[in-house]
Amino acid sequence: MTISWERERGAPVSRRGFTTLEVLVVLALMGLFLLAAMPSLVRFYHNYQLRTAASQLQIHIRLARYLAVKQKTPYRVRVFPETDGTSPNSYVVERRDGSGWTPLPGYQCGRKAGPAQEPGL
Repeated sequence: MTISWERERGAPVSRRGFTTLEVLVVLALMGLFLLAAMPSLVRFYHNYQLRTAASQLQIHIRLARYLAVKQKTPYRVRVFPETDGTSPNSYVVERRDGSGWTPLPGYQCGRKAGPAQEPGL
């Protein structure tokens, strides 16, 4: 920080502020700290996503079991594994009715639930 005293019209004047070099040094240091912390932040974010997804799946499995016992109707959690290497795994909670399996609205993760199709049928 630079401070200079000059006489203008008989009174001392103080000029305070940061030089461009000081600002650039601070920005460079902040960038280095962020770069050093990035792998840790990415790992934390991926772990957070995994814990959240596992918790959500556990809740939906318990919901399907609860509804099956309460309504005496078969329920299932159908998981669609990743097959093309680009789309994430997904699942849907479905209820068995007279015409087949019907997805419960709002109880799916990762993909839009369409009509249930049994493999090989």
